[in-house]
Amino acid sequence: MSSHDFINACEYLRATVVGGDQTSPSLNQSQAEQIINVVAQAMGMRDEELAHKLANYWAAFPAI
Repeated sequence: MSSHDFINACEYLRATVVGGDQTSPSLNQSQAEQIINVVAQAMGMRDEELAHKLANYWAAFPAI
């Protein structure tokens, strides 16, 4: 898996959580990575696997 998967997965989370709403709290790259790590652990999968799945999902639906 490439590091782009982690970057894209984090961007997906940031776009989904923060969106275009300026009143929403910001979410930085490190916080997004922490979310991926915790969710992956809770699901019993490697964080790289979850990042890959999120990156692929975001690539399929770029309008989010």
